[in-house]
Amino acid sequence: MIRKLLIALSAVVALVTSQAPASAQTCTATISAVNFGTVDLTLGSVIDVTATLQLFCSGLPGQTVRSCPSIGTGTGGAAAGGGTRYMTGSLGGQMGYNLFRDSNHSTVWGTVDGSMGGFGPPAIDVGLNLGGAGGTTRTIHARIFAGQQSTPTGTFNSTFLGADVSIATGYAIGNPTCAAIGQSNATTTTFTASAVYPASCTISASGLNFGAIASTSASTDASASLTTRCSSATPYTLLLNGGLTGAANPLARQMQSGANLLTYALYKDSNRTQAWGETIGSNVLGGTGTGSNQSIAVYGRVPQQPTPPVGSYADTVIVTIDY
Repeated sequence: MIRKLLIALSAVVALVTSQAPASAQTCTATISAVNFGTVDLTLGSVIDVTATLQLFCSGLPGQTVRSCPSIGTGTGGAAAGGGTRYMTGSLGGQMGYNLFRDSNHSTVWGTVDGSMGGFGPPAIDVGLNLGGAGGTTRTIHARIFAGQQSTPTGTFNSTFLGADVSIATGYAIGNPTCAAIGQSNATTTTFTASAVYPASCTISASGLNFGAIASTSASTDASASLTTRCSSATPYTLLLNGGLTGAANPLARQMQSGANLLTYALYKDSNRTQAWGETIGSNVLGGTGTGSNQSIAVYGRVPQQPTPPVGSYADTVIVTIDY
């Protein structure tokens, strides 16, 4: 009699175990926006942000659901091999970035079907409670790549929708791979990747040093340099003011040593024929940004004039960059 009871109990246990995988499980997902915000590609460095994937699953109480969330190329597309996804600019051009499964940005977050150059999705396990429900989150690591200084400015976007985001699921019994789960019980969600790249410029200057001048009976020349860094295709204008004495004539600026003055001039060209001042349309210098540093020479001259008293003469000129 005891033996028969044991056999019957064994049969019941085998029946429950065999039915567990057959009961349907479902998962839904949300992915927050991949928002890089306002970026400056002229710096030539990577830009990192994160987004969050949230999974909510239901099924047999006490079971573990394995989810394989595939993320495709998005509307911006991707390079062959999947190493770079793109956001498309409102004024043209593309901004290269990618989505990664790890904080080291070494493993691309891809798809089960291999459409992202063979890069696959992570397998994410969700344990179900006694009510048959469970959830978890994962971080999506996003990076805009360095070395994109030639990218034009604008608003950049890529949208992921429909088949671009496919969340396939199966029970974790038998430790199935994402390839084995394939598109089973797949659901979809949407999210966007975006960045704003406004026009920008920075400028720096070296000193203009005429050195030691024994006499101003002949002119003395020297030069300095300005370094501009403006976003690609951004037009800019450089203006040099009249110095501390407020000279209206850029050829009659004055260095000071106490109450004594020494006249000098600044030019745009090495022949010293084109005065450099701050009058738009007359004596300013224009350029167009490349996204990288540009060196621009400033040519100075102390013209022939009565030699002033001995001293250290100096002036401060404000350089303005309009863009």
